[in-house]
Amino acid sequence: MINGSTFAEIAAILGLATLAGIIGQRLRQPLIIMFLATGILATFCFGDNPQL
Repeated sequence: MINGSTFAEIAAILGLATLAGIIGQRLRQPLIIMFLATGILATFCFGDNPQL
């Protein structure tokens, strides 16, 4: 988590999803693919396991 704040973590993930959606539209990719990529990135950035 970012400084232990759940709100900040959710806001960061929503921002990442928005950015990935915009990039996906420009690359003409389906939106669901970009949201899956966001989930994978969020796991690495905000996951509990720092070894990933």
